[in-house]
Amino acid sequence: MSKSAPATEFLGTRLVFTPTELKLDQEEYIDKMLKRFNMSDCKPCSTSLEPKCTSADFANSELFEGPFRELIGSLLYLAVTTRPDILFSVSASFRRNLLLLPRLDSKGS
Repeated sequence: MSKSAPATEFLGTRLVFTPTELKLDQEEYIDKMLKRFNMSDCKPCSTSLEPKCTSADFANSELFEGPFRELIGSLLYLAVTTRPDILFSVSASFRRNLLLLPRLDSKGS
């Protein structure tokens, strides 16, 4: 078995090795996701959800106009792989918007 350079990317996740740690990064995936959902102009924030907020805090907020399930799926993938800090916010957003989505009757019409 020969020595080779350490991997720098694996399954779309960038690997950064330092003497004391391994850092995982999905910046490229995030950039692609923002472009796909027309959110490239959104503003970053240090916390994804204010502490102790309730559903009433979102009563007058805008709904996402786009492929909602695909967005939530992309965010859940990101949260599970490298960004567990956004998991609660993604879950709360999904629950809030799920209640506001139009429902199909039992006949599927």
